[in-house]
Amino acid sequence: QRLLLHRADAIVTVSDTSKRYIEDNKISTRPVHVVYNAPSRLNIAHQKPKKKIVYMGSFMPYKNAELLIAAMELLPQYELCLLSRITPKREKELITKAPKDAQISFYGGVTDQEYAKVLSDSHALVTASLEEGFGLPIIEAMQEGIPVICSDIDIFHEVAGEAGLFFDPNSAQDFADKVRELEKKKTRDNLVKLGKVQAKKFTLK
Repeated sequence: QRLLLHRADAIVTVSDTSKRYIEDNKISTRPVHVVYNAPSRLNIAHQKPKKKIVYMGSFMPYKNAELLIAAMELLPQYELCLLSRITPKREKELITKAPKDAQISFYGGVTDQEYAKVLSDSHALVTASLEEGFGLPIIEAMQEGIPVICSDIDIFHEVAGEAGLFFDPNSAQDFADKVRELEKKKTRDNLVKLGKVQAKKFTLK
């Protein structure tokens, strides 16, 4: 990384968090500029929320999907919808870790229209990443009025701001507690309102 970045006139990254990482670790002495990712519109046709939590992201180890799956033992009335593409080997590996009788659905990849449909009646979009460079699904959900429940890491505080419910990414119990906290109408309504405001910081216009 240092050799590659040394040849650059300037460096562009997607968040202040990643900029700080580059600077703190002295990866380059070149100027670092932040240009945020911008979400596309999903144009969700909202329906009454069901006890359904949605994950959109890869299944790399740092994404910590195992914690989401383990937490379903504490949320027997909820369904966990895992939307992204996944290899048969990785899916089998995660299924073996699933609690007995847990409601877990692997979609194997979805179109934008299918993504919008699943989100339309969801309880929340969730992510348990241990580290991350940005978090585009968080903004996609917030701008559409879907609450987000995020792991308590710096980048998600930058992206979600006051509109996120944050949990310890090493605690299935803490995650489950946040899912249930969102059952309170006042909490949900407030986060939806804050999320729409926060998402505007990342639009193309």
